[in-house]
Amino acid sequence: MLVVFSSVSQAAPELALSVGGAKILTIGSPVKTVFVGDPGVATVKAPTSKKLFITGVGTGTTTLVALDASGRVLLERDISVSQNSDTLSRALKRRFPTSEIEVEPGPGSLHLKGEVDSLSDYNAVNTTAEKFLGQGDELINHLGVAGSTQVSLRVKIAEVSRTVNEAFGINWSAVVNKSSYTLGIFDGRTFLDADGAFQQSSAASYLFSNNNTNGPVDLNAVIDALSNNDTFTILAEPNLTAVSGESASFLAGGEFPVPSSFNDSVSVTFKPFGISLDFTPTVMPNGRIRMRVQPEISELSTSAAVTSNGFEIPSTQVRRLDTTVEVEDGQSFAIGGLLQNNYSDSINRLPGLGHIPVLGQLFSSNSYRRNETELVVVVTPEVVKQRAPENTELASRLLRRVSGVEYILASKIAQRKGVDLRGEALIPGKVRLKSRAGFIY
Repeated sequence: MLVVFSSVSQAAPELALSVGGAKILTIGSPVKTVFVGDPGVATVKAPTSKKLFITGVGTGTTTLVALDASGRVLLERDISVSQNSDTLSRALKRRFPTSEIEVEPGPGSLHLKGEVDSLSDYNAVNTTAEKFLGQGDELINHLGVAGSTQVSLRVKIAEVSRTVNEAFGINWSAVVNKSSYTLGIFDGRTFLDADGAFQQSSAASYLFSNNNTNGPVDLNAVIDALSNNDTFTILAEPNLTAVSGESASFLAGGEFPVPSSFNDSVSVTFKPFGISLDFTPTVMPNGRIRMRVQPEISELSTSAAVTSNGFEIPSTQVRRLDTTVEVEDGQSFAIGGLLQNNYSDSINRLPGLGHIPVLGQLFSSNSYRRNETELVVVVTPEVVKQRAPENTELASRLLRRVSGVEYILASKIAQRKGVDLRGEALIPGKVRLKSRAGFIY
C-alpha cells in the first residue's frame, strides 16, 4: 500500500497495521531523520529519501515522526498494530460454520462477539483465539451460547452411624459401582443394651429390605428408608442449578477469625470452615452428565492451636476430595467416609459449634460424640428441560381473593365441626388457589 503526504506537517489519521503487515508512506520532501516511539510495535526503513516502509512488529500503539535536514517536522503519525483478525476469522468460519462470530482486533487485545451453538464450541473458539494472541495480549470473549443447557443438582448431606453401617453390611462403594445389591435393616427397636452397646436382631428378620438386580440404583429411596429408622440423619438437602460447564457451590458452616499484626496494628481475617461442596456439571453429547465433585470437610480443633498477640487461633483439620464421575440423567452417586472420628474433645472446648446451621446437627448428635459416625454426600444431577416462554405461567396467576359468600359458608360449616378458621386462607382479603383444591364445601 502506498500513502502520499505533502511536505507540510499536518494531523493525519491513525495508521492501522496488523502484526507482520506493512505499508509504504510517501512524503513530498526529503526525509533526513525518522523516529519511532516503540520499536517493539513498529519498525521503519527508508528505501528512498521520500518513502518510508513501515512494518507492524507487535500489538500496541506508537508514534512515527519524520524530520528534514533542517529539523522541521514533515510527518507525525500515530500507528496502531493489532493481530491479524482476518486469518482468525477465516479459521473460525471453517471450524464453526453454523456459529456467528465477529473478531474485532484492538491494541493489545482481541475482542470476540456473537453466538456459538454449544458450550464445547465456546471453549474451542476460546482455545483457537488464544493461539493468535501476541505476548501480553488479552482475549476479550463476549460470545454467547445458544440455548445453554442447565443442570439441577439435588444434594443430600447425611450423617451415618458407622457401627450400624458395618453391622448392617451396607457398602456404599458396592451401591454406587454395581447395579446389583442387597440391603436389610434388622427388625426391632431395642438396639442398645444396658451399657449402650449395639445389639443386633436376628439376621433372618427384616424391618426393611430391598433387592435390585437390574437397572440403575435409586439411592434416594435407600436414604429415606434409613432416615425413618434413625440410622441415617439428613443434615442438609440443598438444590443447586448450574449452567453446563459452570460451577455451583454450597457451604454449611461458619467463619473463625485469624488475627495478624503489621506495623503495630492488628487486622482480622475470617476463614471459612464446615461442609463445602463444589460441583461442575457438563452435559455430554450422548446425554450423560459428567460431574466434577469437590467436597471438603474442615473442622476446628484446639489440638494444634497457636497463640498470636494474645489470641488463641484454632487449627483446622481438612478432608478434601476431588473426583470426576459420569452418570445418567437423574442417576445418583454417593461419596462417603469424609469425616474422621476424633473430634469429641474439640466439641467440649468449642461449644459454639453446636449452634452452627446444618453442621451443628452433626456436632449435636449423640452417636457422633461417641465417635461412631461418618458423613455421606449423595448427588443427583438432572438436566433442566427448557420450556417455551409462552408456556410459562406465574404461580400468582393461579390465586384469587376469597369472596364473602365463600367465607360465610365456610364459617358455618366450620362452626358445626368445631374448626377455628382464624388465620386460615378463607378469611376475606387473603388469597387462595383458583381451583377446587382447598374448598371445604
